[in-house]
Amino acid sequence: CFGTASQIYSDVQDIWGGETSTDLLNGKRTLPVVHALSALQGGSREQLMQLLTAARESAECHDEVRVLLTEAGSIQYTVLMLEAYRRRAREHLAAASPREPAGKVLRDLLDGASLLATSEGAYR
Repeated sequence: CFGTASQIYSDVQDIWGGETSTDLLNGKRTLPVVHALSALQGGSREQLMQLLTAARESAECHDEVRVLLTEAGSIQYTVLMLEAYRRRAREHLAAASPREPAGKVLRDLLDGASLLATSEGAYR
């Protein structure tokens, strides 16, 4: 759960956190992309497929990809999944009763991976 939450957080930061997405440049099918591909239909899905191919060659179309991902509800879905994995990771961490200060470090890492607690406005 901890690793999955961290990966989802990384995926969102990569796509929506800056001008250029290395995941899009590398053709990675991250959770937001997979969600959009399953949620979009017809012309919108085809447009996303074309943009994802173009995104591997040039960062110029990354904003267009972000628009389609947002229209597909992928940011909301991804944030909900992140929070679900964070919640599970916190439950497992509490059950494990780690020694301090290690427990605090792990809890702080989980809190840092929250899009809802930090810059949620930037992702909507």
